[in-house]
Amino acid sequence: DPSKIGRQRHLEIFHNQPLISYVINKCELSHNINPIYVVINKENNELNNYLTHNHPDIIILKPHTQTMLDTFKTALYINDNSTLIVAGDLTNLQSKHFNAFLNTDYKCSMYRLKHPWGKNLKSKDKTLIRRADIGDSILLINKEMRDEYLSQKNIDNAKMYFNKLIIN
Repeated sequence: DPSKIGRQRHLEIFHNQPLISYVINKCELSHNINPIYVVINKENNELNNYLTHNHPDIIILKPHTQTMLDTFKTALYINDNSTLIVAGDLTNLQSKHFNAFLNTDYKCSMYRLKHPWGKNLKSKDKTLIRRADIGDSILLINKEMRDEYLSQKNIDNAKMYFNKLIIN
């Protein structure tokens, strides 16, 4: 259960290494000159210590709160570049997936999953669907689109869609 209190999902072993190392290693490309930032809960000392000792070249960011909004603000406004967010427990992440986002002509894009995370979610009124093969686990946000992405209008829309798609 991913929401289990005290669970350290990112330190669980996948492919013979902690999941966070697996994801970071897939993101570290020899021709990538951009630094890798990892956003973590400021109170997660175990993950912080692991990253400090095992990935000294990454930059650890700690949002003030644990809200999604604060996490996105921390990630998107760290510098004046476009941001590629790699989030979640991507146990099947391949460097080619990451590379596709670095080499795209699109300003913003989302990841289409090879393995859906579950079943499609349908709204109670059957007017909306949340596809299980489209995810925000890899998300490219152009620097010119940050403010729009984090706008109050988008936040209100996200809450409305979430409430329509929530499962009883």
